[in-house]
Amino acid sequence: MLIDLLYLLIGLLLLTWGAEWLVKGGTNLARRIGVSTLTIGLTIVAIGTSSPELVVSVQAAYEGSGDIAMGNVVGSNICNLLLILGVAALVYPLAVQRSLFRLDLPALLISSGILMILFRDLSLSRMESAALIFFTGLYFWLTLYVLRHKMEEKYSPDEEWVLMNLRKSIPMTLIGLALLIFGADLLLEGTRSIASELNWDDGITGLLLVALGTSLPELAAGVAASLRKEVGMLIGAVIGSNIFNTMIIPGFSFFLYPGDAGNVTFINLWIMLGAGLLLLPLMFTGGRLSRWEGLLLFSCYIGYMIFLI
Repeated sequence: MLIDLLYLLIGLLLLTWGAEWLVKGGTNLARRIGVSTLTIGLTIVAIGTSSPELVVSVQAAYEGSGDIAMGNVVGSNICNLLLILGVAALVYPLAVQRSLFRLDLPALLISSGILMILFRDLSLSRMESAALIFFTGLYFWLTLYVLRHKMEEKYSPDEEWVLMNLRKSIPMTLIGLALLIFGADLLLEGTRSIASELNWDDGITGLLLVALGTSLPELAAGVAASLRKEVGMLIGAVIGSNIFNTMIIPGFSFFLYPGDAGNVTFINLWIMLGAGLLLLPLMFTGGRLSRWEGLLLFSCYIGYMIFLI
């Protein structure tokens, strides 16, 4: 068990470092070849924050563990909405941008609904996976279209990234990707061994252990932002990450390696959808998530963990 925990911890560290290096290197590389900062923010940064979940799910699907691949997606989304937002709001109330109600929140609920329809038989074919990838592209296009016309936010480059030269950005991107792949392998090996000793099936392993593990970097970032009272973008970042998780991660994983995930029972997808619906009234009242509302979200996640175990 000690060795398995060590694998799990090392895997988490490598996933965290890999995601950070991938975002930094990829962002600088994109700037060097003339990609707009808006496109960078909506593609490379979005992919980077969800890259641990993506790499772990693809690796699990490759190894024939569709339950872990899909469980990681559903479990991570539930964790993001209930645990991360709940804990962050407990530390400091989270401001809610009104623009979320126009595109991102509806997109979150629609993406969850699409995944439920396509995954109704607890499996995904290549055609269904391609549909998820298509809808992801449609969402990104709509987001780019809206932001280009509104021009609400300016992306200010980080001084450290601007100073990096092209010879550094390419190796950093490749090293980040390598760390992600190696970290995913260690994480899967550690969690599988621990789950085997606890007599858990791959469904619970993906929904709980793997999902919580791949969401820990985001949880740490959310708490850190709350402690610094820099929470303006936190809810939007979590919702955007969930949309990406719901569509592109199962899309790529099962397009490359089609399979089933029978142990990820349909009730978990209903819980994922319910977590999104729960946010609507909470965020609409007062234009923020209060500490009491954060406590409600956190309590729901604890209840979900008890339900799984």
